[in-house]
Amino acid sequence: MEIGVPSLRNVFFVSRFKSLSWLVFSLTSIPIHLLFNSAVFETDYQGSDFEMAMVSESFVSKDQAYSHPGASFWPSGVMPSGWGKDVNMSDYKNSDFWLVKNVSMLYDRPGTWTTLDAKTCKEQYRACIGRREYQSVVVVLNSASDDDDKENGWIPNQIYNMSAPVQWLNESREYTTDVRGAFTNSTTYSDYWKPYVSLDETNSLWFASSCHVEATRGSENPPACSHSCAGAFGLPYYSIDALDTKVGAEDTNWTFPFAYGKYVYYEGYFMSTHRPPYINNASDIQDVSYCLAETVVPQCKVGLSNILLLIITLCVILKTIQCIIVIRKLPDNHPLVTPGDAVVSFLVYPDPTTVNKCTMSVQDLSVTRKNQAERAARNPGITFAPGPRQWRKRWKFLASSIPITAWVRTSDSFGHAATNGLFSPEWFPSGQMIPSVLLANCPQLILSFSYFAYNAFFTRLLVEKEWNSFSLDYRPLRVTAPEGEQWSTYRLQLPYRYSLPLLSISVLLHWLVSNTFYVYVIEGGYYTGEYDYATNTANTGEIMQKLGLASDTFVGIGFSTTAILTTFMISLVLIMIPIALSFKRYQGSMVVAGANSMVISAACHCSPINDTPPSTGFRDDSSIELQNLISPVRPRLQTEYSGFNFDADTDRTSLMRLARSKVRWGVVKMPAVFYAQFVDIKECVGHLTFGAAEHHVEPPEEGEWYA
Repeated sequence: MEIGVPSLRNVFFVSRFKSLSWLVFSLTSIPIHLLFNSAVFETDYQGSDFEMAMVSESFVSKDQAYSHPGASFWPSGVMPSGWGKDVNMSDYKNSDFWLVKNVSMLYDRPGTWTTLDAKTCKEQYRACIGRREYQSVVVVLNSASDDDDKENGWIPNQIYNMSAPVQWLNESREYTTDVRGAFTNSTTYSDYWKPYVSLDETNSLWFASSCHVEATRGSENPPACSHSCAGAFGLPYYSIDALDTKVGAEDTNWTFPFAYGKYVYYEGYFMSTHRPPYINNASDIQDVSYCLAETVVPQCKVGLSNILLLIITLCVILKTIQCIIVIRKLPDNHPLVTPGDAVVSFLVYPDPTTVNKCTMSVQDLSVTRKNQAERAARNPGITFAPGPRQWRKRWKFLASSIPITAWVRTSDSFGHAATNGLFSPEWFPSGQMIPSVLLANCPQLILSFSYFAYNAFFTRLLVEKEWNSFSLDYRPLRVTAPEGEQWSTYRLQLPYRYSLPLLSISVLLHWLVSNTFYVYVIEGGYYTGEYDYATNTANTGEIMQKLGLASDTFVGIGFSTTAILTTFMISLVLIMIPIALSFKRYQGSMVVAGANSMVISAACHCSPINDTPPSTGFRDDSSIELQNLISPVRPRLQTEYSGFNFDADTDRTSLMRLARSKVRWGVVKMPAVFYAQFVDIKECVGHLTFGAAEHHVEPPEEGEWYA
């Protein structure tokens, strides 16, 4: 076992109740680490829908009336795609129709509107970005039917040849009676458009529609983006499904052909018929003067997931119940929390399996049975078997007390790899809440294990440093429940000069990691997952509503490159600190214990000296003389325990008195029965163990033999 340091190895050596308790505490901690950070979250808003109208200056000043569908003779939603939402021509005559009402709203412009120059307007509305600061837009054009007056609007008869007959590009195509009735070979454009638009009056409206932008978060990076009004803003209609969010942003002006050469989509049928031909094709070139954008206050909310909070609450309740059970069930005795507790236990109850192994160190335990004989043959002074070993002074570094597994656990958990865009691997179900929460908070769980290993690393270093100090001077043992001259364990298991910085670093890293990878919740419908295009669309909305979110909410995993870089740099520094500390040498000559219970046991076989002078310095009133520490051994035990054990309760009491006093590790004088075991060895054999000041403990000598 490993005593005084966090160790998973101990789970297999403690009672079943303690193992099950440890398992309950561990399993209930995992959901807390994975879910607690996202139970309360912030929601952002990026809208996907906005109203758009291309108008003249007279529309803004309300000096000129307008009529639908506008002087462009291009109904909303015509084929090919890219001109907004589909509208039937008959709907323009309905004053309650949504598009008619929306254009009326743009004409009146209630609320707050901001003037944007052409470049800014293009960056905001031609690009495929979510609507956050600005929503609906009125695009003011310079183009007009009269070059001397570009502000009034457009007169259809001055820019179109309305007397031209309708041209059918595919005469053999079969059309329904209704469609053929609307367009016949004898019908001119004037006959068709006259019921909708006044051909001789100025129209301040060029085109109007409802637009929709949408970014699909899937395996693509950057994400695929669609803009339903891309064609109306002068972009090729075939680029809509994979639109770059920054296309055209480098141009300061905004001039584009509107619809030259395109065909009309009438009443749900692709008619393959031209718009009225221009008298001058230059009339199709639109020059944006400025825009009026509806200003909206960015919306953000603080959300609370009842499901996640319920899971966390249940885990906390289970932890609380288990704590009560542990407190009530565990016996009221001294646990082995610190190495001092183990020293006291082994001093009072010596372990017969480590007799004559006083030079054992943690390195000996790493030698397998297979190569023990080979190692002993190469160097007779080194052997794992019970018996004398030659003492050799070696430089001992702090690193020698740290197992390789502890090094690995400390170093391999820190650092993150930076990615670009929202984190969305191909295997990940984009747009779903629970998977996003679990994946985004995995670094929190990893960081908790990392801190556990990092704290254990420093605990091992300090435990070994304190263990080694017993070879330098007489010191009291640090135990859980101090008695006599013993010291109490640290409140946080480490001195404050170590524990407080470690806790501060843990808090800082957890905060940084929470800003490195985080759950990104966006309402408004701008972002969608891959599953929104299949039958899962409705199911996803229902799931979001059960989680307390709107049905148009997208949940993804965002990241901050600044937080990633900061976390990486701090982690790199933290990794270097243990490496630097591990090269520090021990001042004493004590064997390296590595918090191992077997090494501690081997160092706790006390010398059986009789008639020891009275002890001094005890703080408790029950202090008695420290005498007759160990009585002569009984013959029946001499063979089994190699000659130095006790057989009476009074001797055990004397050992308890020794454990309560200041002790030192080193060479202790032994009785004759001890030396009789090694009569066949010509070298003088000594013994290394703990002793009080009355034992006159001396440091081990180079080249001497000890058992």
